[in-house]
Amino acid sequence: MNLYPATSQTKSHPELVYNLSEEQLQDYLRIWWDTDGHWSTKTSGDHYVGIDLISEKLIKGIQLLLLKLGIHSTISVKVPKIYEGTTKKVYRLVLEGQEAIRRFYKQIRTKKAPKQLIQKPNQSHNRLVVDRRYVYEQLKKHRPKKDKRFYSPSYNVSYEKLKKYLETNIEFPELQKLYDADFHFDRIVAINNLGKRSTTALEIEGIHTFQVDGILTKNTGKSTTLANIMVSNSALIPHFHTLYVAPTVDQTKVFSRDRVAPVIETSPLMKQHYINSSLPQNVFMKQLLNYSKMYLRYALLSADHLRGYSADFNLFDEAQDLKQDIIPVVQETMSRSLYKRTLYSGTPKRTKGTLADL
Repeated sequence: MNLYPATSQTKSHPELVYNLSEEQLQDYLRIWWDTDGHWSTKTSGDHYVGIDLISEKLIKGIQLLLLKLGIHSTISVKVPKIYEGTTKKVYRLVLEGQEAIRRFYKQIRTKKAPKQLIQKPNQSHNRLVVDRRYVYEQLKKHRPKKDKRFYSPSYNVSYEKLKKYLETNIEFPELQKLYDADFHFDRIVAINNLGKRSTTALEIEGIHTFQVDGILTKNTGKSTTLANIMVSNSALIPHFHTLYVAPTVDQTKVFSRDRVAPVIETSPLMKQHYINSSLPQNVFMKQLLNYSKMYLRYALLSADHLRGYSADFNLFDEAQDLKQDIIPVVQETMSRSLYKRTLYSGTPKRTKGTLADL
C-alpha cells in the first residue's frame, strides 16, 4: 500500500480507503477516533470533537472522508513547545457546527463519545462559515478604529456571528452580500483525493471555451466536428472504413441520428455523388458509393462484439467513460490497414481515468 517506510509526518491513507463503503468508512473513522481522536463536553453543554496529527496528508484525508458522510470540519496548525526548533507541526481537525456533531455522533460510534448526546436548545447550525481573515479585512475598511466589537475574530465566522456584525449601525457591503446569499452546506455526493495539483478554469468572452487541467474544452460543436471528420474521410478516400465507438447504445444512436445523418442528407454534394437508395444508411452502418463504410458501435464493459470488423480509422467518443482495456481490442480492427488512424474525444470530468491517461 506504499506506507513503508513513511514516517509519522509523511504517512497517508491508502488509496483503497477512498473507495470504502459507507459502513466501512464509518468503522475506519471510528478506529481513528478511538485511538487518536478526542471528544470533550464542557459544563456549558458545548461539545468539542476533533483529532490531532502531525501528518498533513493524514489529517486532510480524514477531512475528505468526513465530508463523504456529510460531516463538515476545519483544520488549524500549531507548533507546541516540544516541537519548537523542528520541522514538525500539529494539525488539528475540529468538527464545525452542531449539525456536524449530530451527524458524527449518529454515524461514528467512537467510545470517546458521551452515552447520550445532549445539545443546547435553540442552538443554530452554522450554515455559513467565512474565513476570518477575509472578514477582518472587510471590518477594517468600515469600522471605527477604536471600536472593540470589530477586532480580528479568533475563529472563522459563522452565519450567526456575521448577522451580529450586520445588525450594528455600520454598513459592511461585502459581508452583507454574503449574508444575503443563499449559501448553505449540503451533503457531499463524492470526494476523490487527487493530491496537490494546479488547475485552470477560464471562460473567454464570445467563444466560451474553458480549460480543465490544461485541456481546452468546448462542449458545443465537438460531436458535429467528429461527424464531419468521419464523413469527410469516407468521401475523400475510397474503400475507407471508419469504426466509431461510444460507451452506450443510446450515445451511438444520438450521434448517428443527430450528427452524422444530417451531414450526409443535407449536403447537395453527398446526395449527388455519394449516396443512393440502394445503399444502407441505418443507425449502425452508413455506406457510400465509393465503397467507404462507417460503422457506429458501442462498448461499455466489453469489446468482444467488435471483433471481426476491419477498419482504417478508429474514432473513440466520450473516452472519459470508456473502460481503458477495451481500446487495445478495438485497435486490432486496424491490424491490416495501411492508415491506422485513431481519434479520441471526450469531456474532462476528472484527473484520473481513461481520458486523463490518454
